[in-house]
Amino acid sequence: MRLILLALTLTALVAGGRGSAASAGERQAPATGNAPTGAITGVVRSATGQPIAGAAVLLSPAAGHSRQMTDERGRFAFVSLPAGPYRILVNAFGYVDGQYGQTSAFTPMGAIALAQGQWFDRADITLWRTGGISGRVVDEYGEPVVGTHVRVLAQHHVAGTPRHHERRRSR
Repeated sequence: MRLILLALTLTALVAGGRGSAASAGERQAPATGNAPTGAITGVVRSATGQPIAGAAVLLSPAAGHSRQMTDERGRFAFVSLPAGPYRILVNAFGYVDGQYGQTSAFTPMGAIALAQGQWFDRADITLWRTGGISGRVVDEYGEPVVGTHVRVLAQHHVAGTPRHHERRRSR
């Protein structure tokens, strides 16, 4: 039922946005006075380009339209939005959380300045897979070392100089 409703909503938005002079990435939704008529749609994909189904998409701020899940093609649609700035955050199991406007896993997010009646249809978001580290600690004879501590350091560049710091996670 939810998928049918999403398909009908997208169909209505496409029909209402045809023939407008808006540029790529934004179309005009049908205006009805001062009622919220904007829309934001997009696709969530992995870094390899595959759509991610079941990703949680959070639109902020948007009372009443704040959270939804992507369909099997990674699509999402927020409709009947008032004009204003919006940010989109996405999370999916097995991926680093993503945001609209990112060009890599840890770059800053972008915002969408939605005008009254605007349909922003290019709110596409890329998510990157999480990584893992595994291995064995052995002594000089190749025997396992029991009870040793292992640290993982992340490298970041500060003013062009590589710096290392420990990534701590609570369990």
